[in-house]
Amino acid sequence: MAGGVKRTGVETVITEASEELDGSAFDFVFVGSEVHGGAFGEPARLFLDENKWEGRQLAVFACHYGDKEALGRVVEELSRRKARVVNSLNVQAGSPWNVVGAGKKLSEEDLIRAAGFGERTVNNAFNFRVKKSCEKRRISGYVK
Repeated sequence: MAGGVKRTGVETVITEASEELDGSAFDFVFVGSEVHGGAFGEPARLFLDENKWEGRQLAVFACHYGDKEALGRVVEELSRRKARVVNSLNVQAGSPWNVVGAGKKLSEEDLIRAAGFGERTVNNAFNFRVKKSCEKRRISGYVK
């Protein structure tokens, strides 16, 4: 995702989510997590809970096994808190072991989707226009 964001020319900071991290220090925030028991993992959940998101733009992504609706619940909760969720990406792992990092690595298709997701999300959030059809095809690997 960061590679896709960097292709837009936007300054990118990658950090671990924590309840101490101030989300308002950033113009736009991507928050992602594995899903455990139908909810985001603890660091991401605490980061989302401890920050005020009203009027803020963000994107969320998740890697899960079996619970396709978990990310939708996160988006709904952020929307109730008056956040503007610009985009979301749900990656389904092949097994529970993939979610906890013990399984296979992400596929080439997953990596292309992630980079396209990052680039398209920033383009939408900041109203950047992709004019050339070759550029549109380049980021077309992302399919929601």
